[in-house]
Amino acid sequence: MGWGLGMHNNWLPLQDDRTIAVKAPAPWRIPQYPGMGDLRLAMVNDILHERFNVRSPEWYRARNVEDQAVIAQWRQSGSPAATAPWSAWDDLAVGLDKVGQDDDAVIVMEEKARVLGLPLPLHRLPAPPPPPLTPGMNSFFLETPVQELAAWRLRDPLTSIAKSRYTTLANLGTVLIHGHLAAALAGDVSSTNAVVRGLACLDGAIAINPAAHFGRETWQIVAVEDLLASVAHPEIPLQFDLIGEPLDPDRPVLDASAGTRDLNILMLWPWEVRSAMPTTPEALLRLRSNDLLFGPDWTADYVDQHLSDEDRILIRSHIAPVGCDARWQLLVHPSRSDPCPFDEPLLGFMGLWAWGGGANPHLALTIATILESCGQSPLAIDAYERCKGLAEQFSRDPALQSHLLAYCTRREELLGRQQSPYRPAAWLTAEQSRSAAELKWALERREQDWAQEQLALEHGVRPEDIPLGDADGIPLASPTGSSDEIWQVDRFRQGDGLACMLIAMAASAWLVIAYEAKLASRSKR
Repeated sequence: MGWGLGMHNNWLPLQDDRTIAVKAPAPWRIPQYPGMGDLRLAMVNDILHERFNVRSPEWYRARNVEDQAVIAQWRQSGSPAATAPWSAWDDLAVGLDKVGQDDDAVIVMEEKARVLGLPLPLHRLPAPPPPPLTPGMNSFFLETPVQELAAWRLRDPLTSIAKSRYTTLANLGTVLIHGHLAAALAGDVSSTNAVVRGLACLDGAIAINPAAHFGRETWQIVAVEDLLASVAHPEIPLQFDLIGEPLDPDRPVLDASAGTRDLNILMLWPWEVRSAMPTTPEALLRLRSNDLLFGPDWTADYVDQHLSDEDRILIRSHIAPVGCDARWQLLVHPSRSDPCPFDEPLLGFMGLWAWGGGANPHLALTIATILESCGQSPLAIDAYERCKGLAEQFSRDPALQSHLLAYCTRREELLGRQQSPYRPAAWLTAEQSRSAAELKWALERREQDWAQEQLALEHGVRPEDIPLGDADGIPLASPTGSSDEIWQVDRFRQGDGLACMLIAMAASAWLVIAYEAKLASRSKR
């Protein structure tokens, strides 16, 4: 008994107080869905500065010719639908969209849907009401994530046919939006109907595979809903970003701790973490779940195998929420009506930027406000710089363009004061120069890659045989660094387990002796 008590309760402070600096993976390293990629803040830097590989328009034109030949050959063969070249239709639609032929891309996707036997939505169903709060949970820990994860677990396996259905709906919805959004924002009714039909297709794609492309389709829908609402309410772009975050030019600047809702982030993990604390600042915090979960080889895939849905939601509920201001909801009536962890829209808009329509001032502005909400001031400066450079695409109204430039300039000034109180102008100028130089380098690198692609195509190399960037061996993506880690200094009194066990054993022995002596004295009487 003494041995057990002493081992369990390490209560004797025979050594000095101990201070340990530990670091843990930030909670946004836990993906929203199992199998979904997690956020790295270095990815945001790469998106804003175009540090990712993109194929040239000439490459897409060459691949379009090959895909058209593959589809034509299948038509002539009279083969059954089960042998149809589904990927050729998808690649052709994406390629036509990349060269501005969205109407042709719609025809291609509609043909694929007919061969696939997939009924296409003609109208969009109204969004369901938000679920009520679950008793005992805080105001952000809603029942919605529990329902979403449960539905994700119960979904049908993504067979090849299911994947083809998903890509059909996702690509058709995207090309409909890309081809008609500009005219819809100008007030054209038929284009507006086409965009709404595109949203209905995206709804169907999400129902099949919500975790695809970092949840890109979810936030593509919210962004388009915001833009369509701005036709009837022109004040929306002046007051809110694409997810309903208020655009107050004088709001306070947050520090890096704003990315989490609880400064004592280590307390989010199970209590057993106390026995796994590292002894050096360089060691990663390890989480015990039958086995050591966090280690030097920590990956999102490994977490998916060990972390329960409840723990996943609990950890992610402490990520700083963004979006869905109540006034914005009244104007837009979005399909998503609750604040969410900042990494969800950030990943979605990064996907739209890299694999969708490319750089866009609305996306840049939204990314900037999200980055401010989690205290990433240097990255927010990068986003505001991109937004200023793309201001002419923000609106046809010069007054709105001027308002956007003034807003971005004001936010940059406040961020500069927060980062360098004594020399804010010098700090801001240095950050702007760094951002401009990094963007210039990446764009020049892209031009070189496109020139190599063009040269290879002229020599008869097939598009799929041309390597995608990084041909010179210099990595285009920036290193991840330590921005996705959370540091904490833990102080506690360190006890001596062996001494505790010996003292408890001695005390137990004396108690037993005293009890036996008492019994012996009674028996003599």
